[in-house]
Amino acid sequence: MATLQPTGGTGLYATAVAAVRAARTAYVQGRVNAVVILSDGADSDNGQTLDQVVAMLTSEATPDRPVPVITIAFGPDADRAALNAISSATGGAAYRATSPDQIHAVFLDAVGQRACRPDCAA
Repeated sequence: MATLQPTGGTGLYATAVAAVRAARTAYVQGRVNAVVILSDGADSDNGQTLDQVVAMLTSEATPDRPVPVITIAFGPDADRAALNAISSATGGAAYRATSPDQIHAVFLDAVGQRACRPDCAA
């Protein structure tokens, strides 16, 4: 991971929707069913707007099969507002890694906090 460099060309929105749908299809009760997205930039696919993606993720959410999206913004051009919106729409969390060395720690923290989902208070 120490050699990762942001390069752009991210189809962020389509990827987020496809990943959530795939995770929901393969959902296993009692397991951590989450999507982790490490993104180095804004969406460059231009197929959908952020508002459309957030509305889609919100409307397709099913309480009995939650699939939170954990986003990790990496690089100076990472669209943190978009990543936050995607995570919020799915009950996930958004993180930021400012160097390749931080990605591992952020990933472990993000996944560790999701291990109790959806019954963290129980």
